[in-house]
Amino acid sequence: MMFTGNFIKKCIFFLTVLFAGLVFDRASALDANASLENLIKDGLKSSIAIKTQDISLEQAEIRTMNAWTNLLPTVSLSAGKTISNYESVINDQKSNLNSSLNTAEISGSWNLWDNYSSIRNIKIAKLSEDIEQIKKRRDSESYILSLLDTYFGYLLLLRQKEVFERLLVESKWTHEESLALVKAGARTQIEALDTEIQVLNTERDLLELNQNIRSTLRSLQVLLNKDADYLVPTMDLTELDPYFMRIFPKVLAELKKKPIGLIVEQSKDHQISKLGMETYFERLKQTELGYWPTTSLRVGHTVNLDNYVADVPSSGLRTALNSTTVSLNLSWQVWDWLSTQRSIKSSQLDYQVSALRFHEEVEISKAKVESYLESFEINRKSLEASQKALIKAQKQNEYSREMYKMGRINLLSMQQSISRLFDAEISYAARRKTMYILAAQILYYNGTSLAP
Repeated sequence: MMFTGNFIKKCIFFLTVLFAGLVFDRASALDANASLENLIKDGLKSSIAIKTQDISLEQAEIRTMNAWTNLLPTVSLSAGKTISNYESVINDQKSNLNSSLNTAEISGSWNLWDNYSSIRNIKIAKLSEDIEQIKKRRDSESYILSLLDTYFGYLLLLRQKEVFERLLVESKWTHEESLALVKAGARTQIEALDTEIQVLNTERDLLELNQNIRSTLRSLQVLLNKDADYLVPTMDLTELDPYFMRIFPKVLAELKKKPIGLIVEQSKDHQISKLGMETYFERLKQTELGYWPTTSLRVGHTVNLDNYVADVPSSGLRTALNSTTVSLNLSWQVWDWLSTQRSIKSSQLDYQVSALRFHEEVEISKAKVESYLESFEINRKSLEASQKALIKAQKQNEYSREMYKMGRINLLSMQQSISRLFDAEISYAARRKTMYILAAQILYYNGTSLAP
């Protein structure tokens, strides 16, 4: 079989165009993922919620350092000046005496025994710091989840707008076509009214859709901590392949082999709730120490800077005021009108409440994970069905246009096929968005990072 030069050139041209198209589509997908990742990274840097959590973590770290210092002795330094003026009577002779005293004192105190209260304070502070660290990771993941939901919702609205704008063009065309048929006497006025109603409904839907787009865009800008004139990057939701979907199939396969309880234990909410319960337990044990005595040691040394207390002219006496004191103090509150007992009871109730909330959180998380896994499987099947329905609707629309040109169907039948096509496009995009959000929620509860 012989091939002419023109045929070979045409084949080369076709393959070049095809390859370029594939490369362009791949590059577009990569650009879309890069835009999405950059959007999330930018949001994490500028989010007020994340900055607030950073401050909370820093405060917790300071409290932990302060708790450690309670184990160490404290040192204080003081200085003072005392001026005295008094009257002296000796052998019926009155005399006025003046004295001036400058002193400095350095002292140190150390709690020798406080029934492990300082140790428990350190434990409580460290638990609080651990909670804030997990909260920071949890809030970052929660922020990404919220940002993804809002952003994908925004892309879905843009997709719906594009579909409705095409539907409006088609509706106006069918209305003009129906008016021409009515004028020619080929159709009744009813068909013209039906097509006009379709135009009016589509225009109304577009107005509402534009309002939803503006509202969602502003919510997105607020999430990103941006001004109202900030341009959010857009992409085609039906062609987007989010970066986190690369790891999701592997994670989903592993989750199907795990008990739900084990999945829940990996979630940040579960870890925070568990540490919170441990914190209340430590506080209860600390309150119970209020019955027992504490012991402290104090050492002080005072120096007379003038090296005398008073100068008495009649005797020329000088008295030094350099002294060292050591005191050991035992403190035991024998009766406090049952205040300690009531504090212990209150701490017990706080611990019971935290334990109940912990178990409640476990059950709620289990139900959510089960629901997300089940919803994802259902949505995956629905997405496959929607994709098949979209392909059928496209073929039906092409066939309906051909049949209409041949006079085999009327204008309203063709309009119905157009509406079904646009409904199928919106349904497919909506299920794709839902699949992405469900996947992100499953990763979130599995403790898998959503950060790029």
